[in-house]
Amino acid sequence: MAELSLSDRALQAVREGRFAEGAALYAEHLAGGRRDPGAAANCAIALRRLRRWEEGLRILEPYRGETLPAVPYTLGHLYSGLRRWPEAVDAFREAARLQTSPDLDLSLARALLALGDYEEGFRLFESRVDVPGFPARRLQTPGVAEWRGEDLTGRSILVWMEQGLGDQIQFARFLPQLRGAARVGVACHSAVAPLLTPLADEVFARDKPFAARGYHYWTLSMSLPRHFGTRRETVPPAPYLRTPQAYRAKWRGKVPEKVGVVWQANPKNPDGPLRSLPSPDLLDPLREVATVVDLQAPRGDLADMAAILEQLDLLVSVDTAPAHLAGALGLPAWVMLADVSDWRWGEGEATPWYPSLRLFRGRWEEMIAKMAAELAERAPTGG
Repeated sequence: MAELSLSDRALQAVREGRFAEGAALYAEHLAGGRRDPGAAANCAIALRRLRRWEEGLRILEPYRGETLPAVPYTLGHLYSGLRRWPEAVDAFREAARLQTSPDLDLSLARALLALGDYEEGFRLFESRVDVPGFPARRLQTPGVAEWRGEDLTGRSILVWMEQGLGDQIQFARFLPQLRGAARVGVACHSAVAPLLTPLADEVFARDKPFAARGYHYWTLSMSLPRHFGTRRETVPPAPYLRTPQAYRAKWRGKVPEKVGVVWQANPKNPDGPLRSLPSPDLLDPLREVATVVDLQAPRGDLADMAAILEQLDLLVSVDTAPAHLAGALGLPAWVMLADVSDWRWGEGEATPWYPSLRLFRGRWEEMIAKMAAELAERAPTGG
């Protein structure tokens, strides 16, 4: 049996998830000035999976202008990894001129949204339902039509709150804009349901059986910005959620600590491990300058968490649901973003989605040291 070539061995390694080995083999294959667009793209794909963005660009940028769609498509993801959004948009548009796909449209949508182009971004974001494996799908509800912006006077609509808890919290702000409908139903995760009850006529737990019959229309929650023509400057403002009184009474006086911390994102999210601190011990600098409570362990549903957050001076969190909840309640929170952050966080320290949040970026240790220094300055001095 003939021995596999370097490029074949590299491809096999990448397909089997051995990205470091595959990248090294491709680099060896490309050494000496060999020009091979396909191998260069595959090498860059492996480096992207390893989050070695700059190295991937060094390999692939010399092939810019090639007619192989994988070249500009992969460049777009490498630029996105470095938050070089304008270059990512250009690369994805170049790839779209060569070949179109729902995945490409979604990648371009995210880059446009990160730049604040919500009009085109949310239009292209509709492609998410056609991307295999993406956690959003059109509802299969006989007799209930998909809403495409029709007049809702005298009509009823069911909103499917899609994707994760943070997504459901973020896009709940659009529910009040449906008040012209005769009836608004919401299907959401059971942990979010107590918070969304004031925003709809009916709230169903998405993770439990319920009947969607009797509604005229359905829509996905993350399609609402497109239907409402949302622009960066017209994002419905926070706060838009309130803690139910029963939950306030339940937790009143039970959270004496001043700073709450959430250090781990949802492990079921593909990016969860990347958004999470490797260890809560990294937060020790905060404990040296402030009274800290670890909120990582579940304490009921998100209405319980809301009641707890209201008693804190500050939440410090990674990119996960409690950060969204603090923002939706209008409460102060500092959010630690990994080197690759979601489109919704844009650039800088502020976001139009949640004015009460402050965004920190960089290495974990650097972000925490900066927070600790600022908390130390806030601490009262003895006299």
